[in-house]
Amino acid sequence: MRRILLLTVLILTILAAPLVSFAQENSPAPGTCNNLLLNGDMEADHSWQLSSGSIAATYVSTAFSGQQALLVGPPLDSVIERNTLSTAWQAVRIPATEKSTLSFWYRPATERNPGSDRQYIGLIDTQGQVVTLFVNTLANKDAWQFFSADVTRYAGRTLWVYFGVENDGFGGSSRLFVDDVQLCAQVESGADTQVTIPSELEVPAEVNLPGAGSIVTWEQFAFSEVLLQGPYDAGSYRFGLPADWSLQPGAVLNLDIQLFNPLATLSTGQVVNQPVGTLDVRMNGVSLPPIFLSGDGEQSFALDLPDSALISYRSDGRHELVVSLQSEQPCESETQISLLVKPTTQMLLPHQMQAPVTDLRLLPRPLFQDSFVEDAAILVVPTQPDPADLQAAMAVAAGLGRMTKGALNLSLVTADLLSTEMQYSTHLILVGSPADFDMWEQLSLPAPVENGRFQVTSSQPDDGIVQMVVSPWNPAKVVMVVGGANDAAIIKAGQAVSSGILRVGTFPNMAIVSDIQVAALPENVELIDESFDSLGYDTRELNDKGINYANYTFKMPAGYVIGNDAYFELFFNHSALLNFEQSGLLIDINGEQVGSVRFDQSSTSLTQVRFNIPRYAVHAGDNELLVKAELMPQDNCINPNFEGIWLSLSSDSGLHMPLTASEAEARSSFDLSDYPTPFDYDFSLSNLTIVVPPDDVSAWQTAVQLIADLGDRVDVPYAAVHVAFADNIPEAERNANHLILIGRPSQLDMIGELTEVMPAPFAPGSDLADESNQRVKFRLPADSEVGYLEFFPSPWNQNRVILSVLGSSESAVDWSATALIDPRLNGRLEGNLAVV
Repeated sequence: MRRILLLTVLILTILAAPLVSFAQENSPAPGTCNNLLLNGDMEADHSWQLSSGSIAATYVSTAFSGQQALLVGPPLDSVIERNTLSTAWQAVRIPATEKSTLSFWYRPATERNPGSDRQYIGLIDTQGQVVTLFVNTLANKDAWQFFSADVTRYAGRTLWVYFGVENDGFGGSSRLFVDDVQLCAQVESGADTQVTIPSELEVPAEVNLPGAGSIVTWEQFAFSEVLLQGPYDAGSYRFGLPADWSLQPGAVLNLDIQLFNPLATLSTGQVVNQPVGTLDVRMNGVSLPPIFLSGDGEQSFALDLPDSALISYRSDGRHELVVSLQSEQPCESETQISLLVKPTTQMLLPHQMQAPVTDLRLLPRPLFQDSFVEDAAILVVPTQPDPADLQAAMAVAAGLGRMTKGALNLSLVTADLLSTEMQYSTHLILVGSPADFDMWEQLSLPAPVENGRFQVTSSQPDDGIVQMVVSPWNPAKVVMVVGGANDAAIIKAGQAVSSGILRVGTFPNMAIVSDIQVAALPENVELIDESFDSLGYDTRELNDKGINYANYTFKMPAGYVIGNDAYFELFFNHSALLNFEQSGLLIDINGEQVGSVRFDQSSTSLTQVRFNIPRYAVHAGDNELLVKAELMPQDNCINPNFEGIWLSLSSDSGLHMPLTASEAEARSSFDLSDYPTPFDYDFSLSNLTIVVPPDDVSAWQTAVQLIADLGDRVDVPYAAVHVAFADNIPEAERNANHLILIGRPSQLDMIGELTEVMPAPFAPGSDLADESNQRVKFRLPADSEVGYLEFFPSPWNQNRVILSVLGSSESAVDWSATALIDPRLNGRLEGNLAVV
């Protein structure tokens, strides 16, 4: 029964035409093959999608030829005690040639008593539907088997070459070894002998096949174990799913628990299985059948999830699962039960893969889907970009950093370094002009490229253009084009994307950008005096036992700092049934603790508390105020359904923050602990120039990581950051802007002009700093890898600063940037020099 619950049922309809192919244990006659599959010989560790099942497929040394093969199924010598699915697949477009042949070597393997395990090999379409199965078996072979099939009939279709193994959790484990997978567009005459499939490999008219990636574990969600203690307790989980998943009927929650029941075993040793409590489960507010608890120890329950339970009611689209424990024991009993929800819990979520929605109004989707699957995108700039191309790319990076809170994995390559693997494996963002790329014919753009220009009606030469289409290399990915006919147009397009707000016309996947309105700093702002109500927040009630959170966001204008008399005023009251010794609240602003309250009888009536706000806790852009409350009942016998646990946060609460202009305050010293100040004084980063070497892709990539993080921290409404090459910095930018230098010192021409002001200067041509003015000096080998962070006043403008992110090698430059970006490291930075 458990196996049935854990299957996604896909019905396979066999085509009327016979499938002509062969299976044998001897190698076919040699031929010439133009293999369209990447890493078909399995000698590298890429190109195959290995982690879409509950057990990842792996590369192993048990090979038919070469050094490696693919193992689909559990690792060797592992014990599988639950239903699992392991898959490996690669998407490929079947070519429109006279003949296409798919072939592979495989060896199915099972242990004793494998139960109802299955081993599958076939073709699946991009919606997750079975096209055909070549192998649907449960077998154990000592010798490798060869299989070949004519797949010409599927010409023009993008399909998955799919390998899958399902273990039912009973008896021995099953696996599948795969090697030398080829999709040949052309084969020499006589090299391919065809016979009808033997009966042992005939494809049935109907099969049960696990859907790729249907099982999601608590570990994938990064959920840890949750302890619930009687008589009453509850826990909740919130999670997102990929936007390209279309959930289908048949979802199941497989809940693994460990019950601690002191009354389960009598003094005589006899086990008692009488009911001791109930576990209620709600998915997206929909109650599932209750679980009646008895016995002791580890237990598993399979709960069907109705379609209504798969619909999120949250504005952010995330799903919520709540588990509530209610004990049958008397409240005063000293032998209360407790229950551990184990991280081995998993969900079966049958789904079809749907093409990403390319509506530009939905940014950052589909580039970022806020799910348990890591999202990644590659910025592709011209082979020889100019500063305008990089400026547009940096603007896009800053905006996506803000929109995704730094959770999108961004990287940068030049067009000549864009590999087939990159095209297949991730989203692409092309930044440049039509002349900079040669892939336009493969992209079905609403404004295609003809004669070296985007074909857009009613557009002007300086208009930027943003387009998004489904990737021709992988239908689960997209390609976004950020470009224009000239530098001004490309920069406009990049800045428009950074805003996250694109207005479309006839096509929802195309936007024409005519101009960018530069946001002026607010003038004569003297005070922020906002209540929760004026910020758009109603009175909120927290009523969960244990830790509760309430988040509020407020904006701080760029170019200002708060005065010493700034404060937050909170109006609240709470239930008189709380345990005052164990209940209270904390106030946190941007991760800085600014105050706390311990509850007592007087605070059951409306209470007013004022918290001073330190200047360092608030920055330009969006700020987050967090109320963290712990609510513990006076008596554990209070049933939570009685609603006796609550805290009310009044909408009359608010912020009072006098402001002063930050630019008017002369800074005599600069500290790395201040970062990102003073860059955050300007929301748009318009007074910041990134300086990089003209031919160092690694330094450009580091700049993308740094600016994406800065965009998140500053909360840029749009990014107007500048980029200059180190050998040609415009004098106006050098004199007027803050500068961030990124790269190896020997590749940054202007380093020599900064010798007198840098905490640790560099000799001409050297990548190792002169630390003679430091208290302790070290002698380092010339090939040492060392990173340097230096923060100092600009010699060209006393109101501007220079931050240098340097290193003696490409890796060392990256170490320096990581020290600024990684929250585990940047809190340790101080002073004006850090050696990494």
